[in-house]
Amino acid sequence: MQRKLVASCTAALIFVGSCLTPVTMAVASPGESGAPPLSKEASTQGLPLEAPREPAIKRLQFLSQLATALGIQPLFPSKASFADVSPGSLDGGAVEALNCLGLLSNLSPDRLGASEPMTRQDAALLLWRALGDSQELYPGDPFTDEEEIAEDARSAARFAAGKGWLAAGDGRFRPQDGVTLSETERLMEALRQFRKYQAMQAVAVTSKRQVGLRPDETKAVEVPPGAPAQWTPGNGGAIGFTPVFGIDDLKLGRLSGDDGFTLGPQAPQGLVTVNAGLAAYPLEVDAYNASKVKTASPADQKDAPALSAPIANTEYTVQISQHGPDLAFQQQETKLYPGPKAGLASPEETWTGFLRQEGRDVLIDLQRLRPVTGVSLEFQQNLQLGILMPPYLQGAISPDGVNWYYLGEVRHRLSPSDAKAQQRILALRFPAVNARYIKLSFPVDNWAFARRLTVESAPAATKPVVLSRDERVVKSADNTLQIPGVNDILLIYTGNYGKAGTWTSDEFLPMVAYRKDQRLQGRMFDTMLFLPYEETGSVKDKWSAYLEDLFAPGVQLSALNDAVAQMNNVLGTTEKEKVILTLPYPNSREHNFGSLEKKGPVLSFDAAQVGREQALANRLAAQKWYYGELVNRWNAAKFDHLELAGIYWYAETIDANIPDETELVQGAARLVRADKRDFYWIPFYGANGYENWRSYGFEYVLLQPNYYAEDSKPDERMDRTAALTRKYRLGMELEISDQIFYSPSHYDTFYKQLNKAHQLGADGSMTNAYYAASKTLVRVCNSSDPKIRAIYDDLYRWMRGNYRPK
Repeated sequence: MQRKLVASCTAALIFVGSCLTPVTMAVASPGESGAPPLSKEASTQGLPLEAPREPAIKRLQFLSQLATALGIQPLFPSKASFADVSPGSLDGGAVEALNCLGLLSNLSPDRLGASEPMTRQDAALLLWRALGDSQELYPGDPFTDEEEIAEDARSAARFAAGKGWLAAGDGRFRPQDGVTLSETERLMEALRQFRKYQAMQAVAVTSKRQVGLRPDETKAVEVPPGAPAQWTPGNGGAIGFTPVFGIDDLKLGRLSGDDGFTLGPQAPQGLVTVNAGLAAYPLEVDAYNASKVKTASPADQKDAPALSAPIANTEYTVQISQHGPDLAFQQQETKLYPGPKAGLASPEETWTGFLRQEGRDVLIDLQRLRPVTGVSLEFQQNLQLGILMPPYLQGAISPDGVNWYYLGEVRHRLSPSDAKAQQRILALRFPAVNARYIKLSFPVDNWAFARRLTVESAPAATKPVVLSRDERVVKSADNTLQIPGVNDILLIYTGNYGKAGTWTSDEFLPMVAYRKDQRLQGRMFDTMLFLPYEETGSVKDKWSAYLEDLFAPGVQLSALNDAVAQMNNVLGTTEKEKVILTLPYPNSREHNFGSLEKKGPVLSFDAAQVGREQALANRLAAQKWYYGELVNRWNAAKFDHLELAGIYWYAETIDANIPDETELVQGAARLVRADKRDFYWIPFYGANGYENWRSYGFEYVLLQPNYYAEDSKPDERMDRTAALTRKYRLGMELEISDQIFYSPSHYDTFYKQLNKAHQLGADGSMTNAYYAASKTLVRVCNSSDPKIRAIYDDLYRWMRGNYRPK
């Protein structure tokens, strides 16, 4: 059940080369000691003596971790490049992939210096070659030890220090010092976060999402890069992500020799899902219709890779696990539709049935590292029998079972209301990559029927594949959401209902600071999420009015800024309150949004009126306009005591019945991520999309239990919500409203919610959001009724981790 606010009346990369342009250097000759450097040596004579530093990481270990953080998959050429690296090992495969990309140029022949320390200078040069942009200047004062840095590594050193990846304390870079283990750990975590941002922008939103094919015609799928600086040999820029293609019919086409995909000939109607990094877009294929799309040249046909071949199902094992295990459902599916004895990978026609339990993970163990280029699974839809085709199939691979990388997803054009009994083979196709494990995931609504799991092998992987890290399968002891600096988020509704939706500094003060006996004694909510009321709708004039109200002097954001200043003055602190602002939802039924320019066209979001392509383009344009206005106003306001922590997506579910809803959310994510801001979402319990939230571009997601709002008050709802937060790494929202003042049932339910959340470990360091209607907690704080006022005190204890259940 979705929460309803009622105001109270009382208150891609396609590789085109293998090496960067070499840089001349003096290398160690055979018999010399020390590792061959990546850059020219600079004199270190006359340096002052320093206290002993932490041991440095070895070069081989650093390179292996670097490849893992960047998403570069291992490569095993027929002849090893370095004599001092074990061929066939994962570390060796990582080094070979980095070398093939040109990142290790300038090393002496046949020798890596695997056991020698990785110097800060060489580490910076690796980072520069992998992620820097030779066309961009990185300003900064020269290091005091600038002359000790090799000339060809000075830009790299400034780049790495400017990013904060290699600290330059007291103005010195210390180029010949080794990179320590702790420095490496911090660096790799920073790289993983950096690559996650890049992965969200790996492929651009494209309006060319329909392709027509005449009989026997072939056409190349063009993958528009989304990142502003794509890596090319000798030019720098971020190393891009290898495209992965999802198809809902094997006859749609095949991989081409440039790591692309060629449609046809005689392709049927279908859907191609173009994946790169963590981004994707659908490409609808309509057979026998002319279209102005690039036709593949004969060279495209000639460069096609060698044919793949299915791996015999006896050469690998398959394990299936449920997303939400339920013993009764498991017994029912085993009894009714157990599938063939040989398992899901059997070539038999027998179907395996899966009953509810949210979804399934299919883990394939190939028993050893081997090159693979595709994986597929056949599904059935038969509404008369209650069998539904899953809306998508997702894939991930791993060379070791520890580090997982996201392949992408494949969707289909079959409507969930299509009553015709039919089958679809959902497949992922990608350039040959060395992997041992493959994981497929798909949701299950009622019954899902699957069969003929197939893994395609390739003769060999000949060039590096670059994929994004897949955090969905990363396990930790405590997998709940803990956002740095954001522990407790209070929802603030403004823009309507007069005083109920107008906040003053006096009202904000007890929300940012704990007040007892008319004295401020500590911090309350460290973050405020500002949202419009539903009445704001999807009309430009109302969006503009909401902005005017949000930035009005003396109230709303301005009042919050004043309240934080008062708190700091009383408590002697210098705190800043974090703020999350909302991106309104452009409703697909709105046909009169307004014009973005004087005398410009009036935008319609209704696909039935203007067509799917134009409707999506209009919705994206409205989002972009509003986001630009929002950021400009925030920057102009210059709030001294507020910090913009992120942007919130207003819609509380991803409605699969609305055309291009996924593309709309992903487009919003790209706007936010391009500014390096975090993208937040708080779906309601049972909403669509929270189990797959990363694919939409969200950085942080919190789940509403809707326990407080449910009339039936199901006690197991809190247990189930807590299990979901850990499973999908979510935060939790708690709920309260004015009903606690006059309804004993709601008063008791609030405490049952608080007690259960405490029992489940949701208090303390876990990040939570709080829905409190319109100023309910302000009224609670100011109440003269000790029983009501105790709610405020108990909530403060709960947020601090000191709460004891009633």
